Amino acid sequence: MRYPLDHALTIAGEIPGQTWPSELRWLYKSVISSRRHLEVGVYAGRSLFMASHGMLTGEIIGVDARVEDSRGIPPRFLKEVTNVVLGHCNPAVKVQILECTSSEAAKKVHSTFDSVFIDAGHEHEAVLTDISLWAPRVKSGGFICGHDYWPNHWGVMEAVQQYFRGSHEVVSDTRIWFRRL
Repeated sequence: MRYPLDHALTIAGEIPGQTWPSELRWLYKSVISSRRHLEVGVYAGRSLFMASHGMLTGEIIGVDARVEDSRGIPPRFLKEVTNVVLGHCNPAVKVQILECTSSEAAKKVHSTFDSVFIDAGHEHEAVLTDISLWAPRVKSGGFICGHDYWPNHWGVMEAVQQYFRGSHEVVSDTRIWFRRL
């Protein structure tokens, strides 16, 4: 069953992650017309869960290298949490997790997407690489977006500004950048 927004937010609040409720709300509402969604940087699955319930039907591909994070959380724990989260995703949405880097996933996945959410690395080169790999695969009328667009992550801000040359938007009261293509 697809959860209504408020119910999905309540459940998402129990999933480890750094996305704010306002960001999860925006993602949920924004992917409603998506049939194919890609998420780069799954972590424990919080935003992936919200995207699945925002979509009516379709497919999500999550990409995560599953390396130990900066706080020392082991990849095995993150994988276990994500597996639990996957069991609560919208059953009308097929979810697949690729345990590899974004570059490796780009070599395996040859399809296009209605929406892409980037939230993996936060260094300039990593973000620029992710955008460069996936922006060309967003269908006309679709969008690419990402998390952590704020002064604590200058690398994200610089990469987004460099790639889109200022033609992107930032969602009010969030750290989400986006560009409709």
